Amino acid sequence: MKKILSLILAAVLMLSVFSIGTSAFAVDPETCDHVLVETITKASFTKKGHILRKCKICGYVDEDEDIARVSKIELSDTSFVYNGKTQKPEVFVRDTTSMGVPLVYYTVKFPSSSKNANKYTIKVTLKGDRYEGSKEATYKIVPKGTNLSTVKPATKGITVKWLQQTTQTTGYKIQYSTSASFSASATKTRTISSNKTTSTKLTQVKAGKKYYVRIRTYKKVGDNTLYSKWSAKKAVTPKH
Repeated sequence: MKKILSLILAAVLMLSVFSIGTSAFAVDPETCDHVLVETITKASFTKKGHILRKCKICGYVDEDEDIARVSKIELSDTSFVYNGKTQKPEVFVRDTTSMGVPLVYYTVKFPSSSKNANKYTIKVTLKGDRYEGSKEATYKIVPKGTNLSTVKPATKGITVKWLQQTTQTTGYKIQYSTSASFSASATKTRTISSNKTTSTKLTQVKAGKKYYVRIRTYKKVGDNTLYSKWSAKKAVTPKH
């Protein structure tokens, strides 16, 4: 009986030594039949990611690299002029190395309709085994502009007429200035709240002094106001 117990104890000791040996001494990577395990930390708009591919037997590292953080959404254009048709920009997603993120790693959701003058939101959602998270970008469609038809001097004022532009337009903004570049300190603005109005008289002017006049349309949508480009300017000198 004692002999049997001795044999069992010896076998247990041998197993223990073998177990300690295999854990204490690393397997040679050159002779190991690698079993690679991949660990991926996904990159997003707020953090970089990481890829680690390592053998679970010998510790050999097959791949160890960062995935650059996604830094921005680029739009081919952020402002369009109303034309009655759906308008939307091309979308590009870039990381911190300025490289483009491949299309397979993100989706772009556009508004259901983008024809009228308004502000619109695009949502980019990162996906796949390397990226996660989402971010929004905006673009706008502005109303068509208009042009000045006549700018004439009047007694203690300036008479201004323009071409009517009622489509997707709330009204007009007129600027008149003693500065050809319309510097803020030398410029006044008149708001015409009806899109059917086509003339006005500017009276806050000094007779005998040259003024420059320009006009643009605007559209009010909720809390947003969309403006067209300014028209070409016209010069005029009010009468005494």
